[in-house]
Amino acid sequence: MNEQDLKNILARNPQLTVSEGIGNTRQVPAKEPERREKDALASVAEGKEACMATPRVSFTFSCCRFRDVDAFNPKDLLDGLVKAGLLPGDKVGEIILEPMEQIKVAHRHQEETVITIRYDT
Repeated sequence: MNEQDLKNILARNPQLTVSEGIGNTRQVPAKEPERREKDALASVAEGKEACMATPRVSFTFSCCRFRDVDAFNPKDLLDGLVKAGLLPGDKVGEIILEPMEQIKVAHRHQEETVITIRYDT
């Protein structure tokens, strides 16, 4: 391994450092990451900033058999929507969570979860 190979490895891994003797450590700066095209969620998030309405979120669960209400916990789903940038947050006042709905279907391959987000103006 030569010095250029070491610099290339350090450029890809900014957490690694180079030690030059005892107590003399410096970090080789990493290259700036290349910007890619905006993905679909980024354009949705930009549009969300212009909208002042509180989003209404509803969950529809299609299942072969009905379950107890407490079996459907939308917390993880809401956290995922917030992390994806589709919701401003999941605290009281930031969204309106509508009652969950269950629909009975005949076969397992028909089971699904439908999430609806509406920005009413």
